[in-house]
Formats: sequence, C-alpha cells, structure tokens
Amino acid sequence: MTRSIEGSALQASQRMIARGERPAYRLRMGQDGRWTITEAPWLGVAPASRPEALTDAVGAISEWLDCDPGAFDVAVDE
Repeated sequence: MTRSIEGSALQASQRMIARGERPAYRLRMGQDGRWTITEAPWLGVAPASRPEALTDAVGAISEWLDCDPGAFDVAVDE
C-alpha cells in the first residue's frame, strides 16, 4: 500500500510542477527529535539542526521528484 501512496504522491507532485504550480511540503520534528516530511514520510531526513534538516529535506524531495529544488516549497512546522 505504501508504494501506491508514494507513487500517487509522486505523480500528483510532478503534474503540479508541469502545470507551473508549486507543491508544498512540511518538515516537522517529532517528540523523539527526528525530522519527518509530513507529505512524504518515506523520504529520509538525517537527524540534524533545523537548517541542516531543511537543506536535507529539499535535497531529498528534489531527488525524489527529479526536479529543480526551486520547483516546490518546504515549510518547517514549529
């Protein structure tokens, strides 16, 4: 089931980018101190400081979507 969710999310994000839209992702730190990309929890984010986690998340999403890092937005939840 996870693969179908991941595949659907990938296709939806790539379609948005192709239409000139910017998909949005949220980076959140859990109570255990681990960072998670809310909309793509299967993408790993190394335990790090907030700026490093954001950089890591942008890189992981860009690689996953096979697009420029400027094609989407990532916000850090407080």
